Amino acid sequence: MSWMYNVLDDVIFIKKRIPSITIRKQFIMYYITQLIFIKANQEATFNQFEEAVIPLISQYHGEMMLRIRPDVKSIIQSNMDLPYELHLVAFDSKTDFDNFMKDEIRNEFLYLKEQAIESVILFEGKRIN
Repeated sequence: MSWMYNVLDDVIFIKKRIPSITIRKQFIMYYITQLIFIKANQEATFNQFEEAVIPLISQYHGEMMLRIRPDVKSIIQSNMDLPYELHLVAFDSKTDFDNFMKDEIRNEFLYLKEQAIESVILFEGKRIN
């Protein structure tokens, strides 16, 4: 294991490397959590959108930290429909997130998102230690 300390824009990052897994901890981060509900029979269209836009996140100091397709068996309690996917994405700042949302390449694929997604519940937040 090796520890790497970087100072970037007065923010300290600590990266801990474990074989094939990188855990990134930043003291100031902007988090987005999405519950994504898709239209019937639009899984392939949604996946095309995701394949096109997820790689762009890193260009805006972001990271897809968690992407889950929940199963009915994994639900302990619910009073809502089951989302198709859950995303936890971290950006260094809200400005980075806003810039990602305006990305020209991402915007070229928005028609896929509009075709596939019924609705999204989006939570904005920050880490509380």
